Amino acid sequence: MAGTPSSRGCDACREQKKKCDALKPACSRCARLQIPCVGAGQRRFMFKVQTASSRSKRPITGSEDHDQEIGSSSVIPFGHPSSPPSNAMTLATGAFVSVLEVDDPRYDVTGWTVFLNEIPRRMGTSNLLDASAKTFASTLSAVQSKQPQPVENLSQFGNALQTLRGSLVEDKHQIVDSLCAIYLILLCQGWLSESPGQNVNHINGIMHLLNKVSDKDWRGEFERQILVTVCMVVIFESIANPSIKLSPWLVDLKKTYYGPEKPWGVDDHRGIGTQTITVEHMVKIPGYFQEPELHLHDLRSSYHVAFSESKSLCAYVTAMAESITPKTDISSFRAYVRIQGVASVLVSIGLLLGTILRIFEPGNELLKIESAFLISEVAKIATRASSYRPLGAILIPLSLCTAWAAADGAGAEAEIERIVRDYETDFPDANWFDIAIWLRAKFESLRQRRKQTQIDVAATCLVQRISRNLLLG
Repeated sequence: MAGTPSSRGCDACREQKKKCDALKPACSRCARLQIPCVGAGQRRFMFKVQTASSRSKRPITGSEDHDQEIGSSSVIPFGHPSSPPSNAMTLATGAFVSVLEVDDPRYDVTGWTVFLNEIPRRMGTSNLLDASAKTFASTLSAVQSKQPQPVENLSQFGNALQTLRGSLVEDKHQIVDSLCAIYLILLCQGWLSESPGQNVNHINGIMHLLNKVSDKDWRGEFERQILVTVCMVVIFESIANPSIKLSPWLVDLKKTYYGPEKPWGVDDHRGIGTQTITVEHMVKIPGYFQEPELHLHDLRSSYHVAFSESKSLCAYVTAMAESITPKTDISSFRAYVRIQGVASVLVSIGLLLGTILRIFEPGNELLKIESAFLISEVAKIATRASSYRPLGAILIPLSLCTAWAAADGAGAEAEIERIVRDYETDFPDANWFDIAIWLRAKFESLRQRRKQTQIDVAATCLVQRISRNLLLG
């Protein structure tokens, strides 16, 4: 291998071991002696033999490791090639990375859960995160290969749940990893066709952990992404389940840790930001849904913002869809799939708020027109997103359920139901239409409650009028 460079003097001076000034065209000594001056200024190297056994045993770190990797081809080791890493953690990490390195938008999950790419580097630091990541990788692999979930995946899922229970009791420091693990377990639960009733337990676990971190100062991007994601999960679950009570600190947590408002799932630089899908605004929606009578003014304001943003984002998604071709690169595909999913969520919120508002303003024809527009947009999004099923369209069924529950006309209702039934075939026991039926029943319950309130108010007014007439009479 190359050693240190030798003198750059000419050949004649080097042979006599004389100092050479390397002048051109001839050095001073050669000019004085009137002899040929050859090799002046030429760079030469001395070489020494080094075998693999003679290399230093000193540990190599940092830049030395990088430099040695670059030049390692100059030493050819003898014997058999080394075996690939085979310890359990390396295999688990490799499996997790492999399910993320999917170029097919139909089975890519990084588009709607961007922090997944950061998990491999955190593996090995938390037993809970390791167990949930291993379960996630094996469960997602079965989905991507269109194979039934093997029994081993159910066993891994059970082990992850057991580790989770122990972690919530004992581990007080790795809060971020625990929140990430619960989110992964929730995803696996849907793919394994586990009972959705377990969601409440997971949500309670998230609330328990969030209560612990409300006084911490998290600045990392990974931590912020985790916080936003799990808070959104809690908020959506609380809309359907009144037993999940949101604490006031959730808004304070957003103000403390999330920094300036940033739309969930939509990049600011695209100029299509949305105020509606932020934790600060989403945290109000469960109250609108459970007790709209107490929030009518804010409900109207939130609806108008959601509808305006829905129109803009749907137009943007339509333009993106027209620019997508088979030659489009994977990053553009992922951006399109992601924004399309966010648009479906935004339209769902607009339909939810608009339908509640229509209960209190049944004569408002503009609300009916706007509702019909949003329902038609849901149908368009779902039709386009069908090419990216199942995972690339995982957010679409929620909007379909909301659209069916909000539909008035039989034609629109039948069309949405057909699409919902088609989407149900993506996963066994999906039962999306059950959610649509439940949501319509909830709307009807609000409508009946509104009527009863009007009857009670009318009866009270009548009694007061009769009492006043009796007093005057």
